[in-house]
Amino acid sequence: MRGWVSILAGCLFLLTGCGEDTAGPPASAGDPPESPTADPAGWRTELWGGVSVEVPADWAYGGAPMVSGGDTVACWAGAMVSAAGARVPGGDERSTPYVGRPIALTDVCQAYPFIGPDSDPPSVPSVWLGAAVEPGSDDLGGGWVRKTVAAGGTTVTVTTDDPGLREQILGSLDGLDTCTSSLPGPTRVHDMLIEGYGRPKSLEVCVFRRSDSGELELAYGTVLGPQAARAFDEALGRAEPRRMVCGDEPPFEWVTLQMTGTSYPNAPVGVGGTQDMVIGCGAVEVGPGQTYKLDEELLDALRVDGLPAVLYPLVGGQG
Repeated sequence: MRGWVSILAGCLFLLTGCGEDTAGPPASAGDPPESPTADPAGWRTELWGGVSVEVPADWAYGGAPMVSGGDTVACWAGAMVSAAGARVPGGDERSTPYVGRPIALTDVCQAYPFIGPDSDPPSVPSVWLGAAVEPGSDDLGGGWVRKTVAAGGTTVTVTTDDPGLREQILGSLDGLDTCTSSLPGPTRVHDMLIEGYGRPKSLEVCVFRRSDSGELELAYGTVLGPQAARAFDEALGRAEPRRMVCGDEPPFEWVTLQMTGTSYPNAPVGVGGTQDMVIGCGAVEVGPGQTYKLDEELLDALRVDGLPAVLYPLVGGQG
């Protein structure tokens, strides 16, 4: 009988490289940083592949159906990370609306169609991005409907007992204004601001994961506000230099960043602007040949919004 199964993530290079454990503990349950992607109207934009979709700003992050070992499983279909990036408290995983991606957040997986505690009909609404679900509409009983549409070369699935909410979410499907849908391969930083970007104002973060085709495809994108941007900048200033060595296998994950800053009183001429950076193979590159170790302080600065639910060095400890 198909039920709960277990998968092993293995050594995937990810952002850290094999043989080095930089995953660290799960996100703190303390006061989370701001969640700047949520707009004043109470909705936020989620990105996957070539599509964007609007979802309620307070929905958490979790898993979605994916193919593993010939079976379709989710690891798992429930809330794991809050909208601000903190771990969802134990007991609330199955009672919190969430946005799911086909990413393993735990080594405990459940077969799809689900059985057991998460059997249909569900108890909370959800949006799945890129799930291994065929387009169409399924009546789950009790007024709950799961509707999947194809868009931008991927799928978006909305499960809810509120027809108006379902159509509002699906009606918001659009292209990308932030990030790019894919990278042909890991990019490097070619240019650097001579005088620096000044006082950090925002940090655009685009997370890419390697697909079966070999391309790095967009899994998540966000624009972090001043608080998170400053935290990353300060951690970067204390990081140790380290070469970016990826090994023989192509990286499984790659992150592009763009820091935007403003000038400050008595700053030299030219301070303020944007600076591209990348994260990969356990290092952060901020300029040609200028690389630093992706240490715990930098990882802590990234434990905001949905990043702890998509980046494996941050996912560690969620199971």
